[in-house]
Amino acid sequence: MNCGVKGYDTVNELTELEENYLNYKPDMVIVAINSSDIVDILVRGGKERIGRPFYKPPGSPRWEIFFGSSYIVRLFVQGILGYDWTLKSERQRNADTQRGLDIIYQTVLDFKKLSKDHGFRLVTVFHPTVQELINDSWQFDGIIEKLSEDNDIAVINLLVYYKAMCEKLRIRASDIYWPVDLHHNPMGYRLFASGVADAIAKLPDSAN
Repeated sequence: MNCGVKGYDTVNELTELEENYLNYKPDMVIVAINSSDIVDILVRGGKERIGRPFYKPPGSPRWEIFFGSSYIVRLFVQGILGYDWTLKSERQRNADTQRGLDIIYQTVLDFKKLSKDHGFRLVTVFHPTVQELINDSWQFDGIIEKLSEDNDIAVINLLVYYKAMCEKLRIRASDIYWPVDLHHNPMGYRLFASGVADAIAKLPDSAN
């Protein structure tokens, strides 16, 4: 079952699994994670937002309403003060990014608890953006290293897989993403699927 929802992050996905999909008694749950999840969590907050449609995470600027209604305010805030589109300064963004990573890590541990309680195999798939693939660098190295030490969580690092496949097929990173919205194009989704399938086939209990 493809249970992915546009714009969801790991917190939304955990809630969806708990509320809507555990009744199907899955044998395996695959959770796809990328850096957009970090940004979504910074903007929306963590688990505390669930069930609170008007919740705003700590640090949300009081002047947000003016930013949303005035081009002049946007020009001043972004062009002069240097805030990004999430309404954070560079210093705030760097500090909050680590908080977002911590929330993602804890959410994966919550997925793990569900997997133990309900008897399904948990697979986490970390996949890069085009710029992360070009730079061969991203912010998930620490999480991947910690999760890889946990035998109850299968971790698939598609940054490593994509890099190897791009070299093997002699294609550029930009060849597997759409140039405008930066999502995978058909070639990219084929690589995504093959990378996940190959990794799952190598799991110790994949025959079961």
